[in-house]
Amino acid sequence: MRRIERASIACLVLTCASMTVAFSPRDPDAIAVLAVADLRKDKSVNFQRLDEIGHRAVKRNLKKSSYTLQFETDLGGVAEVTEDDLEYFDAEWVRQLGPRDRRYVLLLVLDDAARKRTLGSAFGTVCSGYLFDKEKGGPVWEHHATGTGGQGGLIGFAMASMTRGDSFSSCARNLMTTFPYEKKRKGART
Repeated sequence: MRRIERASIACLVLTCASMTVAFSPRDPDAIAVLAVADLRKDKSVNFQRLDEIGHRAVKRNLKKSSYTLQFETDLGGVAEVTEDDLEYFDAEWVRQLGPRDRRYVLLLVLDDAARKRTLGSAFGTVCSGYLFDKEKGGPVWEHHATGTGGQGGLIGFAMASMTRGDSFSSCARNLMTTFPYEKKRKGART
């Protein structure tokens, strides 16, 4: 909970991106984008299609990059991710993430979600993203973001599940705006 509160406060005050070790956007040629990890304490609100929404945000923000993206939907090792794993990075744990043939793995995390009581439906989410270098055994990019979604009136009540997805989509898009990349060279294949 402490990590979520710190991330929420920091995201409201400043841009929450950090590079934790030397990293050049030219380094990775391919990145495995893992399934979204849901680390919310209160999971009473059901979020559907987290992977689809998160992967769409990554694809949209990195479509002009030179990276080859490999999207993973199998929860595999992501299902057991804990807050401690993301606060104290263990090199061996990092090396176990994602496909063995990928040096770089991107992990999106849904940290928290809350519904505001209004006439309609309004949701807020806190999410984080980590780009891990499995060779170095640690993160090379980390960012925390917030997102909102909502609809007023009676339509808002009927569209509650869509506003949850909208809030996570907004959060994931905000998250990926600081992701470092180098644009494709003209004439390069996609």
